Amino acid sequence: MKNTITILLLTFLALPVFGQFKMTPPEDMERPAVTDKSAIQINAEGFVPTVTPSTLATTPYTTLSSIALNKPENLEIRRDEKTNQPIWIKGIPANMDRTKTNPTEKTFAYLEAIGELINIKQPSDEFSITNTHTDDQGHLHVRLQQSFEGIKIYGSEIMIHHNATDAQLFNGRYFPTPQLDIRQQNISQTQAEETVKSEITNETSLLELSPEVLKFVDGEPLKSTLMIYHPENNIENPRLIWHVEIIPNITNRWEYFIDANTREVLFHHKNICQLFGWHEDHDHHSCTAKNPIISEEKILTPNELVVSEETAIANDLSNVSRQFSVWRDGNNWLMVDASRNMYNAAQSNLPENAVGVIGTFDANNTYPGQGSSINIVNHGNNSSWTRNEVSAHYNAGIAYEYFRTVFGRNSIKNQGENIFSVINVSDENGNDMDNAFWNGETMFYGNATVCKIPSRS
Repeated sequence: MKNTITILLLTFLALPVFGQFKMTPPEDMERPAVTDKSAIQINAEGFVPTVTPSTLATTPYTTLSSIALNKPENLEIRRDEKTNQPIWIKGIPANMDRTKTNPTEKTFAYLEAIGELINIKQPSDEFSITNTHTDDQGHLHVRLQQSFEGIKIYGSEIMIHHNATDAQLFNGRYFPTPQLDIRQQNISQTQAEETVKSEITNETSLLELSPEVLKFVDGEPLKSTLMIYHPENNIENPRLIWHVEIIPNITNRWEYFIDANTREVLFHHKNICQLFGWHEDHDHHSCTAKNPIISEEKILTPNELVVSEETAIANDLSNVSRQFSVWRDGNNWLMVDASRNMYNAAQSNLPENAVGVIGTFDANNTYPGQGSSINIVNHGNNSSWTRNEVSAHYNAGIAYEYFRTVFGRNSIKNQGENIFSVINVSDENGNDMDNAFWNGETMFYGNATVCKIPSRS
């Protein structure tokens, strides 16, 4: 666990945001263009016009359709190697309506102009804005989700990037307007969920999660959405499906794609970020991490935190002295940090409710499943913090500050939500868990005995 917890947190938590505004396309992607008057080569020095196409076959460069670079209406295009769909378009289309004034209108004017090129019949109807971001240069980046007749298309998300005056770059993954009759649906949501609950037992145990445990998962244990899905990203095979997300236990999260007409399981996968695979065959190992001192008084849950700010100083797993925020409730100190910018005093009603805090919990060497007890780390004084408690709590704060300062995000999901960590987690058999994982809402840490993480990165 030691000081690599920071790296683990940033690795697990950054997946949803890394690359979200990257405008540079892949180096190995083909660059066909809009017009076809001559040919060019691409090399390290830039674009070099050529006259004899036969000479290009002997060069190490990719031969492309021509682009008249001195004309602003010409576009630079990168295509998906499998589908030949444009996934990166740079330039201002000649047919774009440039009379639009506000960013939303400019965004959809760009999409309408390239609609035929990307095989979208009604871009303004099929795409909706989900997020906008303005970078340090003042350039706007607009994220959009594709849908068809009001039903989301799975895995289809694009971005339109603006310069100071116009929308001028498109990138993302999407599908041509589906040839699909969405009225043909023979399988109900209940039937799809029953199929998933039956299938999941082939993968892991299906538990009824207690109300206490549900606080550490993201969303409901079972959630279904009617969507359009393209198996193996085949653009010619759109299917109406039930997308079912199931949390059978706190260490598992799975996604199933159930055909809404045949009830067939088209695809399923585990959706948990974890450091190592599970070690099912190792012998039981006693936990060497120290247990926190648990008060005989009622242990407060995250929605019952009594706040009185204090500062604590203690060593982490690397034996480095760390300073961090805790909260005092009479003669009990809780490992809760409400000093960050995300803390929402208006929505918090302490002690009944807390919004925007960093909290560290202890599973007490148990598997956090049905009926397990997970308590907020607490002590009867402000000097008895153990090293694994300090590492988890301190590094959660570093992860929060990273997302705040680098990406301008208000907590991990940019919603000002609580950030929780749970230490001393065992596996389903009660053995030390040689793993660390992020389940979409909470970071969990086991006490490794087989797979040891180096103390120094």
